[in-house]
Amino acid sequence: MWKVSDSRVVFQVTVKGNDKTVITGGYVEVKPASVTVTSTASTVNKSAQQPGTSKDTGAELKAAAVFDSLAKTITSEVVSDVAAMFLFKIKGADGKVYKYTVDLRDMATSGVVNGVPQDGAKADCTIAMKDDDFALLAQGKLNGMQAFMSGKLKVSGNVMLAQKLSAVFSNTKSKL
Repeated sequence: MWKVSDSRVVFQVTVKGNDKTVITGGYVEVKPASVTVTSTASTVNKSAQQPGTSKDTGAELKAAAVFDSLAKTITSEVVSDVAAMFLFKIKGADGKVYKYTVDLRDMATSGVVNGVPQDGAKADCTIAMKDDDFALLAQGKLNGMQAFMSGKLKVSGNVMLAQKLSAVFSNTKSKL
């Protein structure tokens, strides 16, 4: 571990037993408030705010539960099938837009982050929806194509990648 500044600590993770380095150049932003870590591989939520929670109203996003569940169900099979990064823009009941990044490019970086892609990476596909509609879609109660055609789901970037999301969210349906 190396202290780069008063607010940043850089680290490297090595597996005990085989001395294989699995994370290099990971870092943590140190802030006065507590930092929330949502971790699968090397993803770090740099926001001091809880995922999906509005500081102003305290309203809980339904999408937060979906993304928490998704982070726990990412497998190497899903990553190899999808091999892309998605940015979700979820509009809460309070009118604010909350962003979540789902990185499925490779197992070393795969995970879910509350916020935009890290280190200047660009999402391959961006999806915008209202929180209620997103929850219904993730539960399988709203058809993705119908949502797209009715304007409830907006896609930019590589639109064809959005079709791969059904495989990504299929493991989360039973956990919601």
